Amino acid sequence: MDENATLQSYFKHHLLAMHLLALTIPATAPIASAEIDSLRRVLTWTDGLHAMLARKLSQLELLAPDRVVVAHDWGGSWRPAEPKEHAVILVSEILGGFERINEYVHVRLAHEAWPAPTLEQSLFRVEARERCRAGIKGIARSCRYWLGAPRRHAALADLLHDASTIPGWVGLALGRCGDGGGPLAQADELTIAEVELIVKGLRIASFSRASLAVPLREMERGLQELRRAAREGVGREEEGV
Repeated sequence: MDENATLQSYFKHHLLAMHLLALTIPATAPIASAEIDSLRRVLTWTDGLHAMLARKLSQLELLAPDRVVVAHDWGGSWRPAEPKEHAVILVSEILGGFERINEYVHVRLAHEAWPAPTLEQSLFRVEARERCRAGIKGIARSCRYWLGAPRRHAALADLLHDASTIPGWVGLALGRCGDGGGPLAQADELTIAEVELIVKGLRIASFSRASLAVPLREMERGLQELRRAAREGVGREEEGV
């Protein structure tokens, strides 16, 4: 089976898993070890799909680095017009999958009447959260493609509206290793360039989605702080501190 066929198969199974998860989110008891094992397998499976999509996007970029993504207008709404668009849209779906798992874990651990989460449950909550951060890194890459598309307003509005449904998504995007709630490794941080792409996307998307104006302001302030911290870091290095 070639990678395209494998990608399609993975994605069909991913959608099925996400639909089943959406139907089974009872808050009747804390999440059990067996469920954690099952959800971890879903996360690992989705990681594989995410990595495959990243490879596919890189291949498409190498084949046509200057090609602008074009979306046709069918019945008043845009549809993917080329493989690059399909791959970028699937990246958004992956983020949705990570977000559903994160929500599921949160709901199953959040009830005040239940005992405090065990170490295993707490660690898995962090795993689910970090997958959302990885998905937001993918969203930054998607912004890069849609910023050059003729119908970028509609595409970016949909993309970033979906991202905004993740609780605390701006904090995830801006979090730094060593901060409370930050990533576990510097490699998992969004770079300044990635945050800049999201800010550019939000500036366009907020014209048609007024609800995105608030995260735009928060992301712009966070970007300024990241730039300031980067300048101060370079200054300390030059001074030999």
